[in-house]
Amino acid sequence: MNVNWYPGHMAKTFRVLNDDLKGTDIVIQLRDARVPRSSINPKFEKLFGKKINIILLSKADLADPDDTAKWIRQLKAEGAELVMPVNASDPQSVKQVKKLILSKAGEIRRRTLEKRGMNVTVRAIVAGIPNSGKSTFINNFFGKARTKTGNKPGVTKDNQWVKESPDFEIMDTPGLLWPDLENEITMLNLMVTNAIKNELYDTVTLASTFLVKYKDTLCEGVLARYGVDIREYELGEQMIEAVCEKKSMKMKGGVNDVDRCAEMIINDFRAGKLGRITLEKTQE
Repeated sequence: MNVNWYPGHMAKTFRVLNDDLKGTDIVIQLRDARVPRSSINPKFEKLFGKKINIILLSKADLADPDDTAKWIRQLKAEGAELVMPVNASDPQSVKQVKKLILSKAGEIRRRTLEKRGMNVTVRAIVAGIPNSGKSTFINNFFGKARTKTGNKPGVTKDNQWVKESPDFEIMDTPGLLWPDLENEITMLNLMVTNAIKNELYDTVTLASTFLVKYKDTLCEGVLARYGVDIREYELGEQMIEAVCEKKSMKMKGGVNDVDRCAEMIINDFRAGKLGRITLEKTQE
């Protein structure tokens, strides 16, 4: 399942981010709460340096809340200034986060005024991988549509500064992957969470690999949703066939429609219909 998805706009964004970061005070990372480690571009930490680092665990409504709490503790221990769960599509969830971000911005303005005698505009950059909810977060942050959104990777193509007030503005950036996705587990996690375009991989292969790799994590949700205990099978293809049989997903001639079934399984996971599931665990 090797994929090298690195469109030209991503390379361009990395080049211009260095210049934009010079005048930026806060970095807001949106990571997928289901895969907090896989959903961070490894170049980000070096790129962002010593900026105030805020990590928002997006799509927290789809993740296991106990696992999310563990990730919050671990990421804080690793040096993040602030770590919070957020549902970028929920205005109330974003409102809580906004209050804390604006509080941090206020602290920066006060320190700058005391040290330099200047009123400054605090700048924040919102960064993350494709389809992590950055633009949706910004629109709910401001309470109106300021940036283009979509439930697919690659909607934002250029950096966009959006002003909240004369004292605070935010930049939305395109979702950034990295040139060579060599780690197969990272690649799998990015595919099943919809960070990589569907047309770049085979859905049956993805669903089969996903079911085998995360069999113990997914088994209860799959059993509740489809009535199939995937622990009874060794191969992912067998699991898909079993779900096909249970759901009577057939093509002409009575052949199991494995393509449609595989797509259903992946989409049900993405929508939380298999339960609130976190794929990556902490060391706790």
